Amino acid sequence: LIEIPFALKNDVVLGTVTVRDNLEFSAALRLPVTITRDEKRRRINEVLELLHLNKEQNIKVRCEEKY
Repeated sequence: LIEIPFALKNDVVLGTVTVRDNLEFSAALRLPVTITRDEKRRRINEVLELLHLNKEQNIKVRCEEKY
């Protein structure tokens, strides 16, 4: 599991799905419907690469709430 020590209030990270699934969910909510599925996939792959999460993309996220 990948541990995310904190998340910004405006972001949603689901702890029951993979890193890639979280990015796909975020892309579906944030990107315009005019963007093709292939373009969304390309952008998700780019984000994974920029964050050095290629190897971890299929691992479920573990979130801990910090107050």
